[in-house]
Amino acid sequence: MKQKFLALFLFLISISIVGCKNATNLQNTTQIDNEIKNDNRIFIDSLGREISLPKNITKIAASGALSQIVLLSIAQDKFVGLANSFTDEEKQYFNEDFANLPVIGQLYGGKGDLNLENLLVTGTDVVIDIGEPKSGISEDLDRLTEQTGIPFIHITLTLDTIDHCYNKLGELLNREQRANEIINYCNETLSYAKEFVKKVDKKNVAYCIGKKGLNVIAEKSYFSEVINLVANNVIKINEPSNKGLGNEIDIEQLLIFNPDYIVFEDKTIYDNVKNYTEWSDINAIKNKNYYLVPSLPYNVLGFPPSIQKILGIKWLMSILYNDNIDFDIKKEFIYFYNLFYNIQLKDEDVKRILNIE
Repeated sequence: MKQKFLALFLFLISISIVGCKNATNLQNTTQIDNEIKNDNRIFIDSLGREISLPKNITKIAASGALSQIVLLSIAQDKFVGLANSFTDEEKQYFNEDFANLPVIGQLYGGKGDLNLENLLVTGTDVVIDIGEPKSGISEDLDRLTEQTGIPFIHITLTLDTIDHCYNKLGELLNREQRANEIINYCNETLSYAKEFVKKVDKKNVAYCIGKKGLNVIAEKSYFSEVINLVANNVIKINEPSNKGLGNEIDIEQLLIFNPDYIVFEDKTIYDNVKNYTEWSDINAIKNKNYYLVPSLPYNVLGFPPSIQKILGIKWLMSILYNDNIDFDIKKEFIYFYNLFYNIQLKDEDVKRILNIE
């Protein structure tokens, strides 16, 4: 009888010990889970998606070239890779470590060649998409987040949403002061331009791209934001393209539009257009009012259509209204490159970028 009682007692003791161990393990697991949660925070992107992110983000990847340009201005030190590679000419404007980062590819635009395997190897904390929200983007980013375990977020950027974009980036990257510095510069430029054009007659401009110059950026295209702000875009087309190639037209159509000013994206047509008789009756060519858009390291009118458009506003004003502006465009380029790209331009750099002999 005593032996049975002892056995029962030992059995109950063992259950109690196991129970205590399980309770302790459960408590420890809960504590670890809470600690993990406490190391994260909820970030709401421009699409209204609630995303769990580290409190301190140390590694970022850009979804494409547009995003890369914006992120350069606020977090160049946090990049783990590039959306696209730089040419040798472009590389000279960045420090060697950044310019030679591995290429991860891009989610939207170009080839859409984002390499998820290469992305995973980087250990990035987040992938940031910036620009206009595309159709189905929420589903795309949710799927990629689930597929990789890496948060993909979107922040909207247009000329009208710069405050929103940089406020979000300041919050995301804990760089509110830096974000405010950029916001202030952008707002001053936009306010200046908006007030300026109230006092002048807007010039008639066409933006011609490609080696033949017969792809054009139409008035209602996303790529025409800068021109629309400070000039009159004469390219009025019923179905404007929002792709980088613009709308293709022929020389007869361009003659009908007959711009007083033309800005060329490609150096080939810019260098040779004076020799083409079919262009000679266009006002801009006849009066030698045509210019090459500064494009090192990025096209200032928006190829891709990113934050460098702010500098494009002042550049376009400088060629259209040179007698009326109260700023030195060379100094503006020096200031902008330092503020946004951390690039210290020399006088010869400015001349090369502005195509000044």
